[in-house]
Amino acid sequence: MKKLLIAAALAALTAPAMAQTVSIYGVLDAGFRNDSAADNTGADRNSAFSGMQSTSRFGLRGSENLGSGLTAKFQLEGGFNPTTGASSQNGSTGTVLFDRLAWIGLSDKRAGEVQIGRNTSATFDLAARGVTDPLRLALDGVGAPVVLGNATYGVSAARINQAIYPTASTNGLRNSRANAMIKYTNSFGPIGVTAGYAPGGVTGDNSKSSAQTYGITASVLGINAGAATFIANDATDKKATSNSIGANTRLGGLTITGAYHTVDTDAGYVPSHLTTTATAAGPVLGTTATSGPSTKANIKAVGVRYDFSSAFSTTLAYYDGRYKNGAGTTGGLKTTVLWNEYALSKRTNLYGAVDLSDASDSLVNTSSTKANSTGITAGVRHTF
Repeated sequence: MKKLLIAAALAALTAPAMAQTVSIYGVLDAGFRNDSAADNTGADRNSAFSGMQSTSRFGLRGSENLGSGLTAKFQLEGGFNPTTGASSQNGSTGTVLFDRLAWIGLSDKRAGEVQIGRNTSATFDLAARGVTDPLRLALDGVGAPVVLGNATYGVSAARINQAIYPTASTNGLRNSRANAMIKYTNSFGPIGVTAGYAPGGVTGDNSKSSAQTYGITASVLGINAGAATFIANDATDKKATSNSIGANTRLGGLTITGAYHTVDTDAGYVPSHLTTTATAAGPVLGTTATSGPSTKANIKAVGVRYDFSSAFSTTLAYYDGRYKNGAGTTGGLKTTVLWNEYALSKRTNLYGAVDLSDASDSLVNTSSTKANSTGITAGVRHTF
């Protein structure tokens, strides 16, 4: 018996060790903003905002080396508002602890990575990387100016950064993420691919409440290009489709970005199954979610960023959005953003921005004294 115990102990000591790592991370982002036309009289407003550069969040990520090139991974991430301490995904308050990410997966060096759980769409991934959005989704948490108060479209129709409308969560579509997604990613040299499917779980109709996303990227001759789509079906099988295509290139300290986004929704589409709350927090383009007409959006985005030094950079971005619904009503919004960042350290930076918004046609609030608005933003972001 003694020999067996010694042999078992030696076997345990000589068995290959499976290394596991778990890390805590997060972002704290808060600041102040002044809007020149915050009500129908054209009066200004000072406000505190969370997540004007990137959403404030708290997360856990971990991995375990299983040997033979196989790794188990997980990520849990929830948004919060540091100005109030409340759990929040840029305005979508609720009881979901990990409203941004909650997945477990397996990764192989050659076969790629599979993740299962709440995850982002391929359109969101491209914008966050700067391929289809020169601001990398900055100003996500800042609402549209009051000139968009028209009953046809509403404040949820567009944001200061209009690239957020087809890619992020602060609008009526809630089209940045889906629950229970099976997501696959892999790279083949300079080509990257993404594919995801979220089953709806509806007996007898697999398309109801389901979502799917696809994306492809390529990095060739100094150009980073990508295209992605996100298709979501609601509980009645009505559909919303978001498409994004764009590219950027770097010439010395200058980065140039161009992109084109489209959004199409069926009449009466209700995105409640994609939100982090029980029901949709906002309608699509300001119409009544259960009876609204179909909607279309086309958004062009261009931007130039210049790195004056390793610490200081400036981005000039321009968005030209055209919105239309099935009833024939059209509206336009043009926004120009001058965004500045200064790094105090590797983890802490200051930012400041000036944005100009100019609405036209039915996007102009008929009771407002102005069709344009100016915003001034200043804040600080810290990562850990």
